[in-house]
Amino acid sequence: MESTSHSAPVVFGHLSGNWNRVNLDVYSKWIAACPTTPLIQHSDPDLPVYSVDPESSHARLVAMARELRQAAGVTDVMIACNTSHMNRTRFEEEAGVRMVDMISPTIAACQDGGYQRVGLLCTTRTMEQGLYTSNKCEFMAPTPSDQALVQSIIEECKPVCTPCPQAALGLVVDRLVKRGAQAIVLGCTDLPSLMPPLDPGLCVLDPVHFMVAQAQAQIAEAGRVSMREHSIAPRTISVVGAGIIGLTTAIALLDAGFKVRVCAAAISGSTVVSQTMAGWWIADDEYTTKPRERSWARSSFQTFLEQAHAAPAAGVRKLNGYRLLQEGQGAHELPWFHEFIPSCRALTTEELSKFMQLHPGVVGGWAMEDVLMSPGTYLNWLRDQLFEKGGALMKAEFGNLSQVWEEFPDSGAVINCSGLGANQLDLDDKVYAVKGQTVLVDAPEIDYWLSIAAKKSERNLTGEAARLDGKESVTYMFPAGDGTVLLGGTKRRSELGLKELDYDPEHHVTHQIIQACARVEPRVLTAAVIKAQVGYRPFREGGIRVELEDTGGAQVVIHNYGHSDYGMGVCWGCAFEVVELLQTHLDT
Repeated sequence: MESTSHSAPVVFGHLSGNWNRVNLDVYSKWIAACPTTPLIQHSDPDLPVYSVDPESSHARLVAMARELRQAAGVTDVMIACNTSHMNRTRFEEEAGVRMVDMISPTIAACQDGGYQRVGLLCTTRTMEQGLYTSNKCEFMAPTPSDQALVQSIIEECKPVCTPCPQAALGLVVDRLVKRGAQAIVLGCTDLPSLMPPLDPGLCVLDPVHFMVAQAQAQIAEAGRVSMREHSIAPRTISVVGAGIIGLTTAIALLDAGFKVRVCAAAISGSTVVSQTMAGWWIADDEYTTKPRERSWARSSFQTFLEQAHAAPAAGVRKLNGYRLLQEGQGAHELPWFHEFIPSCRALTTEELSKFMQLHPGVVGGWAMEDVLMSPGTYLNWLRDQLFEKGGALMKAEFGNLSQVWEEFPDSGAVINCSGLGANQLDLDDKVYAVKGQTVLVDAPEIDYWLSIAAKKSERNLTGEAARLDGKESVTYMFPAGDGTVLLGGTKRRSELGLKELDYDPEHHVTHQIIQACARVEPRVLTAAVIKAQVGYRPFREGGIRVELEDTGGAQVVIHNYGHSDYGMGVCWGCAFEVVELLQTHLDT
């Protein structure tokens, strides 16, 4: 079937209260930048002021956005209120629409302009939230008395007919410039129409301008999207699951030209499995024995390398480290992936001697420059990528996969990335939870990663007390890049139901993990413990399931779950295969 080009459906709305002055400013800028694109207005004169009552205002804005989505198919909304952006991610999750960013592009403009010190005029609430921060330039607050003056002017001059003491605002700007401000950000949308004429040589940045420019860029990008011409092209692909598997799959689908929504019961927090992952790429023979698995692992490693070079915000970085092996684990053989990772090498005599003295069970191993990440940072980056590429993210809980179509009848296909939830959603009784506990410590002096392959145990226990497949607890240390180090860990099969899982760390296990890591790196004994955490890995008897299911009808289901404890090792490779499966199905 031939390919054709379509414009991805992007519908913009504007949410506001009784802000006549601000509304006029937004619309004048919108007409100038996007003259052929409609902007659907939704105003509520009783909308609480965000800087005064953020929770009530947030709840009403979410409800208004949902009303626009349901009534007019709005996909993106603009909210001309700086303070509201402190809850932007939460808003998008609850409303099911994207919120056009006004903070980040304003900060980027300051950085691109080379301004080292930028004066900030805004409400006290916006100032307290620290929305305008950058490691490349300093955002300067007015003096306390000047800030109180700015706050009072904003409050008193919201009614459009109220006269504004412009001269007073001009003096506040003058004092910021005398303190070294090279530019001024008007961080409250009331301010542009309240300011007096300023020095024409002073750069004044208006976040509303950058918000509209951001929307303009999204419209242009949507016009460039090329979509395969098939029966589900105008419809949305629903991805169930918002962990690393669901988000990477969604992004791969977006990059292939599909419209995507991600829906999950848990979008953030400790109950998202990926939030507590170790955060390193590994694919030795313990994890990848089949050619298909190795292809997934290789694609993932190469993708992470690209992100380490090209996407600093992802937090992926390269770091040298060691994989230590014990008896019966091919201690003198390099892993299969040494063929495409030149840094992979056998331990030197000195390295092996040192580790054998520290840990008598070690008989060999290898070293390499691997890719590591901070799980929280990477998941946040993936969510940002999802939004930037035009995807949606929303909370939704299903009893089975059929309910996805009931809730979202426009679903052209459902991609099941539900992890542990597959036991319920797909009635796959091969899926089970494996409990893992880790410890985060403050140890900036540890600048290498280390993992000791678990030695097989002769024990054959069952239930919560048993080690997975008879393995002992695993020992590893992964620096997070911010001075902290993740220590691990345990792997114990749980027989509890998904809603019964216990996320409370065990104190004695924390002690055991620290002691085990101290055998090979004594410095962890003096490291301050930041926290212990528990997560559950989605294991599956028979391994990972990536396949298209023949439902016997028009509904298309592709499964991508069961990644156990190496989801990071294969996530991108599995995501790319999901895209191939969907495209092949559509072509045939």
